[in-house]
Amino acid sequence: MRRLTALFIVALACFGHAQESVSGGRRLAAHPFVQPPVIDGELSDEAWKDAPEAHTFIDKVTNQPVKEQTRTKVGVTDEGIYLAFICLDSKPETILATSTREDQQFGVEDHVAVLLDPMNRRSNNTTSIFNVNAAGVKSARIAGGRAGKREWRGEWLAAAKRTDQGWQAEIFIPWSMMQTPGEGKHTVLFNLARVQARDQIVSFWSPLGVQELEENQGYLDGTPLPKNTVKPQLQMLGYVSPDYDEDRAKEFEVRAGLDLRIKPTDTMTAVASFNPDFQNIESAVAGIGFTRSERFIGETRPFFTEGAGYFRMSNGFSIGNLFYTQRIRDFDQGVKYFGDLDKKNQIGFLSTIEDGNQGDAVAVFRHNFKPRSFSIGYATHRSHPGTRSTLMGVSGQHYGSNFGLEYDFANSETNGSPGTAASFGVGYSVPNFFAIAKGIAIQPTFTVPLGLIGFNNRRGGYLYLEYGRELRSGPIRRILADFYSENFEKFDRSHFQKSTSGGGTIVFRNDMSVRLGTFADRFESEESGGVGVWLGFNESHPYNQVYVGTQQDHRDGDPSTYYSLSGSYRLAKGLDLAASFASQRFRGLTEQTRVTLGYEIDAEQSVAARWVSTAGKDNWYVSYRKSGGRGLEYFLIVGDPSAQSQRNRVALKLVWAK
Repeated sequence: MRRLTALFIVALACFGHAQESVSGGRRLAAHPFVQPPVIDGELSDEAWKDAPEAHTFIDKVTNQPVKEQTRTKVGVTDEGIYLAFICLDSKPETILATSTREDQQFGVEDHVAVLLDPMNRRSNNTTSIFNVNAAGVKSARIAGGRAGKREWRGEWLAAAKRTDQGWQAEIFIPWSMMQTPGEGKHTVLFNLARVQARDQIVSFWSPLGVQELEENQGYLDGTPLPKNTVKPQLQMLGYVSPDYDEDRAKEFEVRAGLDLRIKPTDTMTAVASFNPDFQNIESAVAGIGFTRSERFIGETRPFFTEGAGYFRMSNGFSIGNLFYTQRIRDFDQGVKYFGDLDKKNQIGFLSTIEDGNQGDAVAVFRHNFKPRSFSIGYATHRSHPGTRSTLMGVSGQHYGSNFGLEYDFANSETNGSPGTAASFGVGYSVPNFFAIAKGIAIQPTFTVPLGLIGFNNRRGGYLYLEYGRELRSGPIRRILADFYSENFEKFDRSHFQKSTSGGGTIVFRNDMSVRLGTFADRFESEESGGVGVWLGFNESHPYNQVYVGTQQDHRDGDPSTYYSLSGSYRLAKGLDLAASFASQRFRGLTEQTRVTLGYEIDAEQSVAARWVSTAGKDNWYVSYRKSGGRGLEYFLIVGDPSAQSQRNRVALKLVWAK
């Protein structure tokens, strides 16, 4: 059965590879504005009449011009870039724009995107993406990561308007939000994209293909960039938070902290944080599905999200996550320094201290050879009472047109005990198909207190195959098939783990999805296996969808069952409800329920509530916020967003920036 599955996926890959591709790399000459337009969504300013137009958007899947075309006027000034989108739609009544809050992921609702990198580095990590939906709501991903306060993040403008022929948008993006190479005329990485919700079609002005290859991005030639777009001035972000907590020995306290940020050059950033406020930040909730290793929990704390892209050391599908920020639960003082030394070299340095005797440090250097070819050198150090650990290593990947190599090599020393880990893989990537075979060896003594390593004391390898394809006609919209097989032994040559899994997903044009999966596993002496099925309804509507699934297993001779139900529903404009329930029965019963209710009063004000019940422990909180703009922000919180169980707590938090 395993061989048949693998052969089936390879056959599908060959079928997908036969599709003819269209190269990207389109160019547009920068057009200076003498008098820039007003950003109001009207497109009636005289400035647009002589601006050059980027047109003929290409379907990401078919590499052919899309039926519902997009035209974009582009102009620049020393301050930034201006764009006017005209999005034609033969059925304007079907335009979907559901997001109402800035910097949320839009998914498949109608929106346009501007992809920019003034440094022209052609790396996914260094390209900033600015999105605007058909309601004029903005969402940005700044290259390298950026904290959320507007004075630090920067401010860009957008406005949108519905028309009889579709919708249109105007955008202004200041160069100061991105790293720039300095004064003069430069070639800027530049591309435009549009997502049309009705048919779920993604199109690009400079076509990237199904693989979205960075080397196919377009160019904005002769772009006049100013000198010192970001002056090296000190920025401050402070907070004060009085709170009352009946469950604490000292019931009333006032906490305060300060963050400092400075850009000594256009491409480098330094951040210092004193007494950061992690207590009032909503933490991610870990699930209850069966796992033999520690669960990964995403990061939401601003100190760690600022410049996060510069601290990536390796992908998690080899040795593991070598810097897992959740290991640093709190600190009194922290500093970061990160950015681009030049177009090919990047650095990141981080250091934190808590209670005067607990220190952590991370250093990363990355050299980019080509868009999909780079090497990384890194080091981490922890000095805590009873723990002294150092990690050093190198990693990288080098992909040509189809084939590529991936590697990791790391040495650790914890409390005088050295350890080594290494991996080497060969990958193959063509449109619709990806495959990788990787060998991994992690010694029993390899330990990384600042990382998340699933298991040490293992050596062996794995094979992963994936085929995905979007269809433009018929009842099926998208199909995905995957296959995974691994075989590891311990260093004493005893068995560690051997497993095989596979599955397939079908997304229908009626917005329903079905996934079937199966696995067989022998972990040390335990035999397990099972099947699962998951159904999704209204998959493209993030505020009105339902997912239900179950997995029926046997683990070490005992039955194991898992059920999950989740959904979201927009009760009224700005009022959204999300809920989920999960039940895991394996040698006992564990259940988890989550309910979240949020109301967006306006662009800067909202009320939110969350209740989580896990294995009999309940926690809820209610909050009011006024944030997202310039000036003073304030939050009122009843409960503790990051606690595991309920706390009788009320906190007020004031945040300001300069």
